[in-house]
Amino acid sequence: MSFTIVALSFNMKEVDFLVIGQGIAGTVFSFKALQQGFRVHVVDRVPDTSASKVAGGLINPITGRFFKKSWRFDELLPSIESTYREMEALLNIQCWHLMPIYRMLSSIQELNDWELCRAKPGYEAYMGSCFRLGDDRLQTHEGLAPVNNGSWLETTQLIDSYRAFLLDTGRFSAENFDIADLQASSWKGISFKHLVFCQGFSSSEHPFFPGLSLRAAKGEVMVIEMDGPDMDFVLNKNMLFIPLGKGQYKVGATFEHTEDTSLTESGLAELTMKLETVVKSPYRIVRRQAGIRPTVKDRRPLLGRSDVFPQAYVFNGLGTKGVSLAPFFAEHLLNFIIGDIPLLPEVDWKRLV
Repeated sequence: MSFTIVALSFNMKEVDFLVIGQGIAGTVFSFKALQQGFRVHVVDRVPDTSASKVAGGLINPITGRFFKKSWRFDELLPSIESTYREMEALLNIQCWHLMPIYRMLSSIQELNDWELCRAKPGYEAYMGSCFRLGDDRLQTHEGLAPVNNGSWLETTQLIDSYRAFLLDTGRFSAENFDIADLQASSWKGISFKHLVFCQGFSSSEHPFFPGLSLRAAKGEVMVIEMDGPDMDFVLNKNMLFIPLGKGQYKVGATFEHTEDTSLTESGLAELTMKLETVVKSPYRIVRRQAGIRPTVKDRRPLLGRSDVFPQAYVFNGLGTKGVSLAPFFAEHLLNFIIGDIPLLPEVDWKRLV
């Protein structure tokens, strides 16, 4: 689908959607609204400390130690492909990569379990035959199990490029959003019809969504350098090992229920231990990062309207699968707001209140 977005002047005063937060949720939702011809303005703090920019960005259809297909993945996949390709075209970048994901299996039992799962109806498109890879940099393994239809999104590149586009077209305010500046249908001179909060964990005590069920989940990651030809696949064994190109790989992530974004020695030790179950070659740590994910008890997104401020909506709780969930559910929320199409009960934010 092709479309044209007309640049607006910097004295824009009226919009259809005022979007608060520009992590992956706010980025994708505002893009979907623009696609449908709505006037949009986005507000986010600078510098951005969004967990989306630390995230691995992996789109993984088969997850967990029981090799379970990700929730609603058959429905999510078409939206993932179309959305990120269309955003690449708009921004003239390449950030979405179709890439094999190999589960590194350590035992005959895991091999058997994999083969049993492959035989399940609906799994054949996502699970391939196991094989061994003769790369001396990898630890000994019983087999590599291919996960098909996986991909990787460079979240930082997408978010930064989209922010530059918003700035260039007069659709972005680089500042903290303060509810004290909010009036009935305007904020700092910008009038809006709909106000959409996509602020991640910072929305956990939001006055418009009392009881919003969010938990902080800190994740630490690191980027390493390793000699040898670049691998062109993602490795998954209790962690993710994602090739970034030029000998660099992203390793992560840890998971800890805390709001403290400090890098820790325990986080480094955990990442190092997990990494050394996957590779045995020497490596150098290039940098380390940490971010706070907004997670939900039942691992489902939080969408819907405020009872306190009827113009306000929430799009949150995407958690570790944000890049997979954002395209489908951004459109789902947009259809709810504009077309009054009911939300799926399992994503309505009020289900956990």
